[in-house]
Amino acid sequence: MRSLFVALGFAVAASLAVAAPQQPVGQFGPVTDAALPFTLEFRQVTSPKDAPPALHSFVSAVAADGTWLLLSGRGASAAMIDDVEQSGLHGFNPPGAGRSNFPLPSYNTGIWTFHPTTGEVAVLDIDTLPDAIRYPLRTTSQQAWYDRAADQLTIVGGYGWNPEATDLQTYDTMIRVEVAPLIEAVRTGQPAADLFQVLTHPQLQVTGGDLVQIA
Repeated sequence: MRSLFVALGFAVAASLAVAAPQQPVGQFGPVTDAALPFTLEFRQVTSPKDAPPALHSFVSAVAADGTWLLLSGRGASAAMIDDVEQSGLHGFNPPGAGRSNFPLPSYNTGIWTFHPTTGEVAVLDIDTLPDAIRYPLRTTSQQAWYDRAADQLTIVGGYGWNPEATDLQTYDTMIRVEVAPLIEAVRTGQPAADLFQVLTHPQLQVTGGDLVQIA
């Protein structure tokens, strides 16, 4: 009886598929003749020579004035590309391969601000920050959430080198910072350490995934 139901279900599905009207399908759904309620315009933008480096698995926030805040994650200068382009792999065999897959020099050590319209760029070296801040910010694939209404960026966990640079670990930290004051500090070269709040807890030891506001 079970095989009969399966056969009948397949036959019905096949007949419906044949009977269904054929529609041209675009990238995001059926194409119709109706005019779209918007238009798209693409314009090539040349980045300044001192623009932020190519980054991945980083943390970002866009301030009210359109300035991008970019920190953590991994990236490299053009001179290092050959050394790190194959890094970041998750195959840890043989033992110790993680140190080669996530080389320390490939980590982003700057807090960057970049305005895509004006091209204004500034950077703060995280090595100028206290250890409790700079080591968690030297990681990759943190969970992060930017509360635009409160202008607060929250960063949790992350995977990277331990403070002794002897092995890799997942951090158990939560960092909170107000975005606008941090951008101003980066632009003007003012001290930024007092802008950060840091706490640690074993349940914050995470990497990857996403952080969202549920209430």
